Amino acid sequence: MLASTLASLGYVEELRGDLDAAEACHRESLLLARDQPDGATVALALEGLACVAAARRQPRRAAILLGAAESVREGAGTPLPAQERADVERATEAALSSLGAQDLAGLLEQGRRMSVPDAATSMND
Repeated sequence: MLASTLASLGYVEELRGDLDAAEACHRESLLLARDQPDGATVALALEGLACVAAARRQPRRAAILLGAAESVREGAGTPLPAQERADVERATEAALSSLGAQDLAGLLEQGRRMSVPDAATSMND
């Protein structure tokens, strides 16, 4: 529950424009969620980090994180909830407009093949 709350706070901080606080919330959420059997919170944290990357104009990182989140959701059998779709679409559209469809597709696939720690570490590149 704390992991989900931190992820939600991360989205609030992002929308307020405090990207450092948003990233910190999503990273902490990811650390806490990794120990939970449900992959939905892990995916939520990865999606939040993707939104931060998109807001920082880091489309490659955003795409990789979105791909990793998608893989986690598929593996856990937890589809993207409707209330979170706008956030994911915002990050996806930002990456698409910067990268183009072909590069976006390749980076999403790269993210799908990454482990969660590797995808999260991609934020440091």
